[in-house]
Amino acid sequence: MKIKGLLHVHSNNSFDGETPIKKLAKLAHKQNFSFICLTDHLEKQSNISKIRKECKENSDSQLKIIPGIEVEYKDSHI
Repeated sequence: MKIKGLLHVHSNNSFDGETPIKKLAKLAHKQNFSFICLTDHLEKQSNISKIRKECKENSDSQLKIIPGIEVEYKDSHI
């Protein structure tokens, strides 16, 4: 079985992303992707709940949006 998806995706919840999670889900459905691993930068701690909620609302039986964060560590991202 092949599973197609997107890794390391930034939404408009991140300073370097422009696309809302809802639109990312629509684009992923068109490509028959099974998952999106969201890795938004965490500028505000309060965004975690918002991002998790949006991921859950836009996931369904065909597409799972996995919430994650990318954080600054020294001179790098993890």
